[in-house]
Amino acid sequence: MRETDVADRKGFRQAAAVAAWLAKNSTEVGSVWASPLRRAQRTVEPIAAAFGLAVQTDARLRERMNWNEESEISLEGFLAEWQRASSDRTYRPTVGDSSSDAAERFIAALAAIGRTTRKETVVVVAHGGVTVDSLRTVAGGPAVNDASADLVENCVPCGAITRLQVDGDVVSVNVYPSISHVDEEHTTGPRNRRLVFRANNVSGRVPGRRSERSRRPDRRWGHVRGL
Repeated sequence: MRETDVADRKGFRQAAAVAAWLAKNSTEVGSVWASPLRRAQRTVEPIAAAFGLAVQTDARLRERMNWNEESEISLEGFLAEWQRASSDRTYRPTVGDSSSDAAERFIAALAAIGRTTRKETVVVVAHGGVTVDSLRTVAGGPAVNDASADLVENCVPCGAITRLQVDGDVVSVNVYPSISHVDEEHTTGPRNRRLVFRANNVSGRVPGRRSERSRRPDRRWGHVRGL
């Protein structure tokens, strides 16, 4: 959520671990996309390099809300606004978008990206808050809470992969955020480190998994949150 010019070594290790896992487990990657925010651009670099692809950017993948020292509200005010927007999905915060609006643009971006590739897998690096917003819209709040009781409060864990399926304009969830692919040393540490550098990648084929929907999808995705 917070922009910083300080490189986070732990974050770079996470990004490298995600890139290695995707290179081993994802096939037929057609494109790699990222939010324009600095932390997403830094996270996507090793992932794009692993597949020999250029990074493409879509502003709709940005986080729901962002804060830095030049923001019009204090950090404390920002965090209060974040919590209110998470509780009331229609609330429009002082900076950024409502949870519902952020999810709508994010899902629209995934659908548009899906139409640009002929291959089955796309990797997208974005952010933890907007990913949870989108999961709540796609699957419903109760399903998200059942998958992880603290997902709404704490967002997607650093380095997590979420696998989604895109069929035209319809996005469905295959696998909720998971960090099983990242070594423990890359994911432990103070929770507030999450604010420094974060990314989610919507990508990845899902071996052996079937969609919750009966119709076979056109695109399969997964999602990774980085630093």
